[in-house]
Amino acid sequence: MKHFNYYALMSAMLLTGAFGFTSCSSDDEIADGSTTTGEAVKTEFAISIPYGSSESTRMTATTVQNNSNFRGMYDISLIPFTLSSADLSNGVASDMAYSGITRLSALTNGELSATKSNKVYSDVEVPTGTNYFLFYGTGGISTNTDQTVYGKLNSTVTSSGNTSDINFTLEPITSTNIYTGTVPTAIVNLLNSLATVSATYETISSSWSVYTSTTELGKLYASFITLQSGSSNGIANTLTNLYNEVAKLCPSTDPTGTTAATDIDEAVALAICNLINNADIVSVEGNSTDGWTVTMSDNYASFPTSYNLPEGSAQLQFTSSSTTTPFSYVVSPTINAQTSTGTTSTTVVNTYSLTYPASLNYFVSTPLKATNTELESWPTNTTDWDAANVTGGTWADWAEAVSATTRTIALVKNIQYGVANLAVTVKCANSATLEDYEGNYVTIPTTSPSTTTSGFKVTGVLVGGQPKACGWDFNPTSADANDFAYTVYDNIEKSQATIDGTDYGYICAKQNASLGTNYTLVLDNLVSGSSATQNKVNIAIELENNSGAAFYGYNGGLIADGAKFYLVGQLDPEKGTISEDDKPNHVFVQDYTTTANLTISSLKNAYLTIPDLRATNMALGLSVDLNWQEGLTFDITLE
Repeated sequence: MKHFNYYALMSAMLLTGAFGFTSCSSDDEIADGSTTTGEAVKTEFAISIPYGSSESTRMTATTVQNNSNFRGMYDISLIPFTLSSADLSNGVASDMAYSGITRLSALTNGELSATKSNKVYSDVEVPTGTNYFLFYGTGGISTNTDQTVYGKLNSTVTSSGNTSDINFTLEPITSTNIYTGTVPTAIVNLLNSLATVSATYETISSSWSVYTSTTELGKLYASFITLQSGSSNGIANTLTNLYNEVAKLCPSTDPTGTTAATDIDEAVALAICNLINNADIVSVEGNSTDGWTVTMSDNYASFPTSYNLPEGSAQLQFTSSSTTTPFSYVVSPTINAQTSTGTTSTTVVNTYSLTYPASLNYFVSTPLKATNTELESWPTNTTDWDAANVTGGTWADWAEAVSATTRTIALVKNIQYGVANLAVTVKCANSATLEDYEGNYVTIPTTSPSTTTSGFKVTGVLVGGQPKACGWDFNPTSADANDFAYTVYDNIEKSQATIDGTDYGYICAKQNASLGTNYTLVLDNLVSGSSATQNKVNIAIELENNSGAAFYGYNGGLIADGAKFYLVGQLDPEKGTISEDDKPNHVFVQDYTTTANLTISSLKNAYLTIPDLRATNMALGLSVDLNWQEGLTFDITLE
């Protein structure tokens, strides 16, 4: 297995021990929290890791150890096996019983130095006869619990059982229906009140919904009911645009109600503005000269982002103006269901299928070498470790199993990463402007919220096609391509924290240049089977419209200044090349880095809400030039 190209850190292990053996049950606790079964030889266990920089606090290059740093390791587990000579050549099987597990205390970066690159564990017991190990560990320290920054994998590594019982699953961001809460309920109630508003002038009564598209009020109604974004920010943008346009139709362009209506049209316009003016969930500021701004009240200002969900995951649908509740949120609790509802909605991402990124997890399945003598010097990097395994190397003549007289045990293979790494860069085409859906041209921002950056600010990465679970070997447990229904959401706004007093800002899509690289840890997406068709993977980038002007995205959706929008690209493993013979046949491979270089050439297919990344009818608009460079590299143009 090839190691991450940009991950300079690789781990190696060996066990050194004293003579003698003991016996204990699988539930007995021994030094450093170890447990094992049967006759065992007491050993010392050393983890040898090249010295690196300090621990970090974000899911980017430092968090994923892409900067030659070591973040530490915890939840360290060794599962010993005694395999037959026939099984030893093939390694551990997918349904092999084991009894006993050795758990080691955490290794922190502070325990290493430029002259000491290993940690020794005392009195670790290894069953005699052991000739094979499974190793698991999690990068970082146990207090790194912010899942938006460090990611999370749920595991079932227990003290005994079968290898088939071991699995790793991504952590869902939410498993409950968020649309029944106070905030979304209040939002929908206001929208429904607006959609069904009516007024009376003298003896004439009329509803906003009955106006035809030949009238100004009718045009505004037709536009209003196409509303898709159900986020707090999206609602505020929609109401701001609506309020400013309806204000022009109020008596003396005064939407505050201090000027009386002179006809039924003005009365309906005033009724619309009064609903917004009197709503508890929003506030209105401004004047008829400079314009009006509608903002969400504090308790309503962060939906659904307060749940760590992306802004575009909250999508509304409109049914019919003949009902009193025409607006509702799109809710699809069946993860595998691709749901398209409402006359104006696109296939929407299922919030139940959104997960945090994977955590930095280690894994190796390896035979061992054993000797009755102590090893005086230990390899400290992968090159030295591999050299020790070659013919005539350090332990070429060592035994293949642990005996009662064993003093030193070496794991034959280097420790690997059990997860895959996606590196993303984003740039705009070499033009000062980008065309939108309506044929208008949007100027690429030359400044942004950070003085050190420019271009469209990238605030998140979404990676589709993730498996429901990976097994003991970190390969997906299902051979059914339809089970790859999960989407990782890497919230860059959350993860780009200040580290050691340095503000790393955001990555940005500049004109003909990318500013920064984002790294997201994901699971391997192999569809097993010799004749299986490997999945293409759709990814989306979340950007902020910091251009200073609104523009029209896919299907004419208005993306206001300050709103989030989404561009979708596709990673096809058949279109990659690599300078090596062992080209992977699928997009995300454990222990590999997959690079996606994204280029935005237009805004025509910018989504206001996130589509289901499994859908086949999405507007991708991509020009793709893929290259394998020590791992999958995708150069993609987003239109």
